[in-house]
Amino acid sequence: MLNLLLGITALLATTSLAQAQTPIERGSYLVNGVLTCGNCHTPRGPGGVFAMDRQLSGGPQEWDRPTYKVRGANITPDKETGIRNWSEADIKRAITNGTRPNGTPLAPIMPYSFYKVFTAGERSRRRRRLCSISCASEQQGADASL
Repeated sequence: MLNLLLGITALLATTSLAQAQTPIERGSYLVNGVLTCGNCHTPRGPGGVFAMDRQLSGGPQEWDRPTYKVRGANITPDKETGIRNWSEADIKRAITNGTRPNGTPLAPIMPYSFYKVFTAGERSRRRRRLCSISCASEQQGADASL
């Protein structure tokens, strides 16, 4: 019985916290915490430290597999090299189905099947957070993946 009460209390506390956050704060929690987008999409500086002045502008780290060769793409709101022109539906399709707006598939290293568990509200908050980040132009080439 005590475990049940503790579980309900924890659930209510986390629900209240999530509701108290602004959409951008919640999106930041999702992008930087749960989804860990920066691990693949943020360039590294000296010693492999994240270059936060270019956060989410595309990672130079490369995944070279027998079936694909990719780098983390620019997911800032940069119009030329980022996702500024992607609609909410485009981002949802990429994040949940692994498909770019033009229909080409993302590399399998993108864990899009995991992201299907997020609600429409969480996807919207994630997009708001991505669109609130400073634009950074990084051209990773045609082999960049989301």
